[in-house]
Amino acid sequence: MIEIIGPEDREERRYAERLAARFREAWPDIEESDDLIKIAACAKVFGGRVQDIDLVVLARLNGRRFRPRRIVTIQEREGNQEHLGEIGLRNIVLTIELKSQDPRNVRFDGLGVSVFYQRDGWKSATEQSVEQMHAFLSDCEQRVQATPWAINLVALQNVEEAALPRRPHNILAGNQGLGSILTALAELKMPYRGAGSIPQLSCCSDDIADKLERLPIFTPLKPTQLDRRRMERLAQRAPQLDALEGDLGQNAFILRGHGGTGKTSLLLNLASRSYQERGARSLLLTYNQALAADLRRLMALTATPGSDDAGGIRVETVMTLVGRVLQRFDLLREDEDLLAEYAARARTLAELLASGDISEEDLAELRRREPDLFRFDHVLIDEGQDWPPSEIEIIRSVFGPERIVVADGIDQLVRGDPASWRYGPDGGLIKVERLRQSLRMKSNLATFARFVAAELGLPGWDLRHNDEAPGGKVLLLEGDLLRVPEFHHALLAEAAAAGNSPIDCLYVVPPELARIGGDGMSGMASFLAGQGISCWDGTAYDIRRDMPRDVMAPRIVQYESCRGLEGWTVLAAGLDRFWEYRIAAAMAARAEALAPAEEAARQRAAQWMMIPLSRAMDTLVLNVTRPDSEIGRILERAARALPDIVSWVK
Repeated sequence: MIEIIGPEDREERRYAERLAARFREAWPDIEESDDLIKIAACAKVFGGRVQDIDLVVLARLNGRRFRPRRIVTIQEREGNQEHLGEIGLRNIVLTIELKSQDPRNVRFDGLGVSVFYQRDGWKSATEQSVEQMHAFLSDCEQRVQATPWAINLVALQNVEEAALPRRPHNILAGNQGLGSILTALAELKMPYRGAGSIPQLSCCSDDIADKLERLPIFTPLKPTQLDRRRMERLAQRAPQLDALEGDLGQNAFILRGHGGTGKTSLLLNLASRSYQERGARSLLLTYNQALAADLRRLMALTATPGSDDAGGIRVETVMTLVGRVLQRFDLLREDEDLLAEYAARARTLAELLASGDISEEDLAELRRREPDLFRFDHVLIDEGQDWPPSEIEIIRSVFGPERIVVADGIDQLVRGDPASWRYGPDGGLIKVERLRQSLRMKSNLATFARFVAAELGLPGWDLRHNDEAPGGKVLLLEGDLLRVPEFHHALLAEAAAAGNSPIDCLYVVPPELARIGGDGMSGMASFLAGQGISCWDGTAYDIRRDMPRDVMAPRIVQYESCRGLEGWTVLAAGLDRFWEYRIAAAMAARAEALAPAEEAARQRAAQWMMIPLSRAMDTLVLNVTRPDSEIGRILERAARALPDIVSWVK
C-alpha cells in the first residue's frame, strides 16, 4: 500500500505522486501487498530552526529486490565487496529537499549543489538537505527515542541525469527512474550481506520502523468545522487592514483591542495576504507556547510554509528568537539553559544593541548569513502589551522598526507591567487601529463578558456585539469537576451535534489540575483518559512544542497559556481558585508599589479573569469550587441578571 500525506495543491505533493507512480510501475502489486510506503509531503516538525521538510519517505518493502544499474559496494562479515547482483530491500527512510529551478539557476560544487533565488542569491541545497534530515532525526529522537539511518537527497526536478556530476552522490534528476534511484541509495547506504545470499539495504530495524509509522508527520491532518471557519477567515480580506495597507513594511502600527476582537487573526490575515500576493516572509512572535502550537496547526492546514525561499509565515516564541540572537553574539552557549537567566541576558543584549557595541554592520551580516531566521519582510508581535523593554529593543534592532506590527491587548497583561510600543525609536507616535467589535464570541457571550467586567470594576470594556453571530450560552458548574464524568461526555456530544470535533473543545485549568502525576499526565488529562477521552495535554512542555494533530482529542492548557486561544466550547476549571491565586500573586508583586496594594491587586486579577472569559465562541462553562466565593457570587448575580444566557448546571 502507498499512502501520501500532505496538502493537495503543493509542488511537494505532486512530486510525491510521481514518486508513488514509479513504485507502482516497478511493482504493479504494491497496492495490494503487505508492503507499506508512506510519503509525507510538506512535513511539519518543531523544536529546531527547520520547521518544514519537503518530503519524508518510509518504505517497508519486506525483502523486495532490485538489480543495481552499476557496481556497488556491499558490506560482509569478511569486509567490503563489489557487487552487481540482486539487492533486497527492507526499511528505507529518506528525506528529500525538492528544487524546481531552471537548470541555468543550478550550480554544482563538487558533489554538492547550489540553487539561485531572486531574493537571497545562491544558496546551498546540499546544506538545506542536511538540515532537513537532522530536523527529522531530532523529531524521531524526541518522539520514539530512536533514530534510523536516514538518507538525505536533493531532487532537481528540471535537471536531467546527464547533467549531474559523476556518481556516487545524493542528487536526483527529474527524469530518474526507480531503478536508478535505488542504485543511488545503495551507493549512499552500504547494503549488508549476513547469513543469507542476498545483501539487504535497510535503514533501521523492524522495531524502529514500527515506531516511525506512528510519527505525527505520517498522520493526515484533518480540518474540523471550526478549523474551516478559521481558514476561511484567513483567506478573506480583512477590511480593518485596508486603511493600513500603505504602512505595511514602511511604518510600524498597532492593532489594539480587548480579548475576542480578533487581533491575532488580523495579524495572520495580514501575513497571509502578503504571502499570497507578494511572496512576503513574515515572522509571528508570541511568548505563549500553546498559542504557537495552535497557530502552527492553522499554518499546516492552509499549507502555508514556515517562511521558505518563496515566502511564508514562521511562528516562533520570542524566547527562542532571543536565544538564537544571544548565541550568535556569544552571549549564550548552546549547552546553557536559556530560561535560567533569560531576563538578565536579554537586558545585556539590549544594552549592547542600544550602545552600538553590536553594530548595524554586525546585524546586517547576521541577516545575510542566516536569512531564513533573521530576514523578514514583516515581524508580527502577538500580545505586545506584555513585552519588556529589552525584548522591544532587540526586535526593533534585529529586524528594523518599520517592519513591525503589534497586537496590543487591553487589560490582558500576563508577564509584567505594560509595554510601550506607542513611540518609535525617533520618539514619534505610532499609528493605532482600535478594534471594538467582538469577532470570536457570539453576541450572548459578549454581553456576559461586559457584565462580569463591570462587576469586577474594569472600566472601558465596550466590546460591541457581533450581529452576524447571535446566540451563545454560559453554563455554571459547582463543585469538583472530576466527580461529574457524565457532564464531560454530554459537553462533547453537544459540540459534536453542532458539527464540531473534540479538538474544538478547550479546557483551561488551574495549577492543581496541571500537575503531572505518576502516569505522566496532568490531573485533568488523567481524569479524561479514565473516561476514554484522549487529550492534547498542553500543560506538558514536550506536548505543547508540537501542534495539536488529533481531531478527537480536546485541548488542555493552564490559565497562564490560554490567551490567544479559542474553542467552540471552553471549560474554565476552578475559576474561583484562580481568582484567589491571582490576587495573592498580585498582592505579593505590589507590596512595594505606591498604589494601595489590595486595589492594584484586584485590578490586575480582574484583567486576568477576562482572558479565559473571552476564549469561547459558542459555549462557556465556568466551574467554581464554592458558590459562596467572591467569583461564585458574581456568577450568581450574572445568572439572575441574564437568565436567558447564564444558567447553573443541576
